[in-house]
Amino acid sequence: NSVTITSFPVNACVGDVVVINTNAVIGATGYTWSVDAGTLVNGNAGPYTTTLPTATLTLGAVPANGSGWEVCVSASNACGVTNTNCRNIRGALSTPSSIVGSSYACPSSAGSYSTGAVAGATGYSWSITGDASVTGTGTTGSVTFGPAFTTGTLCVRAVLPCGYQSAQRCMSITNSVGFIGTISGTFAVCPGQNGVVYSVPAVANAASYAWTVPANISIVSGQGTNSISVNVGAGFNVGNICLTATSNCGVVSAPRCKTVASQKPVTPGNVSGAATGICGATITHSVPAVAGATSYTWTAPVGATIVAGQGTNTVDISYTNSFTTGQLCVTSNNTCGSSTARCINVKGAPANPGVISGPTTVCAAEQGLVYSVPAVFGASSYNWTLPAGATIVAGANTNSIVVDWGNASGSVIVSTTNGCGTSGARTLSVLVNCKVAGNALNQTLVSVNPNPASEKITIQMPVLTEGTYYIKLTDLTGRESVVSVMNNNELESGFVLDVSALAKGVYILTISSDAVNLANEKIVIQ
Repeated sequence: NSVTITSFPVNACVGDVVVINTNAVIGATGYTWSVDAGTLVNGNAGPYTTTLPTATLTLGAVPANGSGWEVCVSASNACGVTNTNCRNIRGALSTPSSIVGSSYACPSSAGSYSTGAVAGATGYSWSITGDASVTGTGTTGSVTFGPAFTTGTLCVRAVLPCGYQSAQRCMSITNSVGFIGTISGTFAVCPGQNGVVYSVPAVANAASYAWTVPANISIVSGQGTNSISVNVGAGFNVGNICLTATSNCGVVSAPRCKTVASQKPVTPGNVSGAATGICGATITHSVPAVAGATSYTWTAPVGATIVAGQGTNTVDISYTNSFTTGQLCVTSNNTCGSSTARCINVKGAPANPGVISGPTTVCAAEQGLVYSVPAVFGASSYNWTLPAGATIVAGANTNSIVVDWGNASGSVIVSTTNGCGTSGARTLSVLVNCKVAGNALNQTLVSVNPNPASEKITIQMPVLTEGTYYIKLTDLTGRESVVSVMNNNELESGFVLDVSALAKGVYILTISSDAVNLANEKIVIQ
């Protein structure tokens, strides 16, 4: 005969005392019971043998990673042992499966939620947070949402008669819309482009959608849905497309936005390269690279020719020997079109000279005065005009001249010239406010020998009064090269000055006393 457990509890709790029965086996003298550690058989640790086909179990802790207790029994006598028969008593429950039902609910509404059956469970415990209540002890719970409901968490546990509860399964319920996904579509558009589509995945619990678009973009279809079609106006540059969703309960989501920009290139930056004095020259002009531009179109003025670089942001332009003036322009281009033009005025003639450097107060008959302007691009000559009596002694037609002054105040005027024309003039007013020599002393009495010289010169000048006298040599740039101090006797008898260390060139010899300029003389060192 075989042994079979005929009665046992389906479920129980730790510490319960339960009775297990088997069939009576003919000839059996004992029944051996095997149980989990901590569970007792008739008050004894298993395995334990009873003479009758029944046992009383005191249930210990549920074994680790187990759902209950396993009980096994076999019958035996002196001749042998029967089969072993086992049964399980559930003492733990699995977590319920996912709750089925809407995760969105409006205030003052109701909803039904359910979960799958849990093996061994005799009941289910439902709970919810927020302004809501739930009823039900089975796999279905009925929820009533209060007037102030915004959000809550609905949970369910499986239970045993002894009060044991499984881990809970939960879901969130809200009255607002779900998360708005990423806006799809092209975000680099061309002005004038039509039928551009933007969309988002359907938003949970959304009853409607509201799109906003930037200036110069218009919605032509789809407003209120999760997909729209737009037309891009000619003046569009950049802006944001935004979307909100409204729930069935009237709750509006936070906006989801995306920046849309025109692919049409912007106006190029400033044009570099000489813009004046370009007569008969080939000049390189350029603009900084423009984002998104695939080419550049240059337009040269009449009298000029693009010789290299058309289509790029750098060109070489040849200007004729008779070029006067005009505009040089450039646009940036791509598949969306061309930008507005960046233009500069260009002139063949040189620019006006800069500020004139030089003394603004002089003495009558003063010599060796230096006047200059910064070099002007493209100028082939500099045209100087002086007051009556003043003469240029060096540097004529250059940007730096040496002047012997006359007796009259007036203006130093300069302009620039090349083959294409003459610039405007720059003026410096000069005032005569002293005399080089008084009646008692005349610079024509000064003797310098030899002149030109290479090593030494002898300077002689009659002097009527005793005192200290100064000799100064200045080159044509105004730099003082030699300064010597002497008395009247040395100057009268002939003062020898060593000039061997001076560079070759023209120098102005100045003799002065007590800050009064007595004489100027031009000497040449060779």
